[in-house]
Amino acid sequence: MKSTFTHIPVLLKEVIENMNLKNSKIVIDCTFGIGGYSKKILEENENLKLFSFDLDSKISKPYVINLQNEFKNRFHFKNENFKNIDLIIKEEIEKENFVDSICYDLGLNSIQLSESKRGFSFKEENNGPLDMRMNSNSNEFPLASDVLNSLNHYELIDMFKDGLKFNFFEEIKNFKKKEVKIKWQ
Repeated sequence: MKSTFTHIPVLLKEVIENMNLKNSKIVIDCTFGIGGYSKKILEENENLKLFSFDLDSKISKPYVINLQNEFKNRFHFKNENFKNIDLIIKEEIEKENFVDSICYDLGLNSIQLSESKRGFSFKEENNGPLDMRMNSNSNEFPLASDVLNSLNHYELIDMFKDGLKFNFFEEIKNFKKKEVKIKWQ
C-alpha cells in the first residue's frame, strides 16, 4: 500500500542539523508517526541504521512499508512504545556500545486529528468515541470517554489539577543541550 499523504515535520531542518548525523552509526526515532523525521535521517547519512518506534500502527503502516522498501536493512521499525527501547534493540546497540542520536516529536499529527473515528478530535462533527489512545487496539489504557464518564465532578477536577503539577515550561526553559551517553546493561 503506497502512502499518499505528504507531511513535513515542524522544525525538520533545525532538528536534523542539531542531530549531527554525518558520522552517526545508530539513530533512534522514538515517534515515527508517518516517517517525516525517519526519512530525512536516512537520507542524510547512507551508513547509519535507524530504529523507529510508534504505537499508532493504523497511521504508520504504509509509511513504514515505503521506508523499508527504500532503505532496506538500514531502517528498522517496531510498533512499540519507545519507553521499551533498551529492551527492544539492546542486542543491536551492544554491538556499537552507544547511540549517536535520539529524536522525539511528541504530539499528534494532522491525520490523527482529522480522522474523527480515532477519537482525538474535539470537532463538533466527531462521530467516534473520545478515545485519545495512540494504540486504539490496546487495552492497557481505558478510552478517554470511559474515564470522563466514570468520574464525578470533584474527581475530574482533582485529576486535571494533579496532571498539571509538573511545570513543563520551566523544564524546557532550563534545558541545556548536552551530550548524553547511554550505558546498556
